Amino acid sequence: MSEHVTLQEWTRLTPQTCEALQGRHLFSSLEHAQADALCKAQRLLLEDLHDGLRIEARSWVGRVTLGDLTMTVSPKITGLPLLGLLRYAYGLNDLALHNETTYGVAATRFQDLLLEQLRAEVKALLARGLQRDYRKTTADQHSPRGQIDFARLTSDGPLTRASLPCIDYPRDVGIALNHVVAAGLQLGATRTDDRELRVHLRDLARRMDLNEAPPALKLAMVMDALNALDRRTAHYRPALAIIALLLQGAAVSLDEPPVGVSLSGFLFDMNAFFQALLGRFLHEHLPGCEVADEHRLRGVFSYDPAHNPKASKGPVPRPDFMVRLGQKRVLLDAKYRDLSTHPLPRDMLYQLAIYALTQTGSLPSAILLYPTLSTVADQIVHFNDTVAGTPKARVILRAVNLLELAVLLEKGHAAKGHREELARKYAFGVNTSP
Repeated sequence: MSEHVTLQEWTRLTPQTCEALQGRHLFSSLEHAQADALCKAQRLLLEDLHDGLRIEARSWVGRVTLGDLTMTVSPKITGLPLLGLLRYAYGLNDLALHNETTYGVAATRFQDLLLEQLRAEVKALLARGLQRDYRKTTADQHSPRGQIDFARLTSDGPLTRASLPCIDYPRDVGIALNHVVAAGLQLGATRTDDRELRVHLRDLARRMDLNEAPPALKLAMVMDALNALDRRTAHYRPALAIIALLLQGAAVSLDEPPVGVSLSGFLFDMNAFFQALLGRFLHEHLPGCEVADEHRLRGVFSYDPAHNPKASKGPVPRPDFMVRLGQKRVLLDAKYRDLSTHPLPRDMLYQLAIYALTQTGSLPSAILLYPTLSTVADQIVHFNDTVAGTPKARVILRAVNLLELAVLLEKGHAAKGHREELARKYAFGVNTSP
C-alpha cells in the first residue's frame, strides 16, 4: 500500500512518531541504492530499522518517491514570502503567477512554485519575441532569394529546371538557446502533478514553434547557454536559471551519479539558495564596503617541506563571504539551519573557529549567519586558551529573519535605508560601528 509522509527541514520521523513508517522497509535493491545515494549526497537520510524506517531531513526540500513511499520535505518559510526571496536570490522577474493565491498558502508544492515562475518567464519571452539568429540555408528557389550558388549551378550542368540554387541567411528562432528553453518546458511538464500547469507548459513549448523536437536536456547544455548570454539575450537568464534549478533538484548526486540510479522526485538545496540570497543582499546593500564571495584564505595550512613525501598542498579555507571596510575585515559563513531551535553541529563550529583564528585583533571572530522566522539575539561561542583560561577567538551566531528580509525586499526603493542598516547588522553587529 502506498504511503505519503511529510516532514520539515532538519527534522526526523521514526516508527515511534509516524505510524506510516511502522513495519515499513526497503525491500528491492533499487530502493536500497536510491536510499544510499540520497544519504551519501546528504539530501535525505534513511535508515532501515528492525521496526520500520527512520527518515531525517537536511537542508533539501521537495518531494521524492522510493517504491510506494512518497516523502515530502517542506521549508519553514513557504508561499509568497519564499517566492519573493527566490526571485531576488536568482534574479527572477516579478511576474504574476497563474495560481499566486494558491501558492500563498501551499506548503508542499515547492517544485510547482518554480514551474509557475518558469511559465511566467517564458510567457514574457514570447510576448517580447524570441531571439532569432542568422542561419545559413541552401535550397533551390523558384524565386531567387539571397545569393545564387554559382559553384553548385556550374557543377549541376545544363539548367533544366525552373529554379536556381541559392544560399540564404534568414533569421530563425531555431537556435540552441530557444531549444534549451523548450526542452526545459517539456521537462517541467513531466515533473508536475498539476494537470492545468502541465497543459500550460506544453502549450508554451508548442507556441515557440521550433519545428524540431527539443533535445534531451542536460545540465551542461543549460550552463553553456547561460555562459553564452550577451546583451541581446540577457533577458533569457531567469528562465535558464529556473531550468538549471529543476535539473539540479532532479539528480540524486551531481558529483558522482550512481550508475543506473535515478531519483523519482525533486529536492531543492535550501543551503545554496540561502547563500545566493545573502550574497546578493550583501553586495547590493553595503555601500563603501568590499564584499568577496568564497574568499580564499591562503597560507592557513601548509605541509612541512621536510615531511611531505606526496608533495601535497595545504587546503585553502573559503568562507562564503569576506566584507572589508578600510582596515576592518570580517568573515561570514551562511548555514541553512535554524540554530535558535536546533543545536549547533560540531563540524560547523570547528569550521568557523578556524576562520576566526585567521583574523587579527584582541578577540578575533567569525560570523555564522543562519535563517529564522523571528528576531533572535546573537549567540557567542568562545574558543578558549585552556591554560590561561581566557578566550582566544569567538564564533558569533547571527540570525537572519527571512520574513523581515522578504518584507524589506518587497518594499523596493522606499526601504533601501532599512535594508542597508540590516546588511550592516549582519556584517558588523548591532553594537559595532563599521
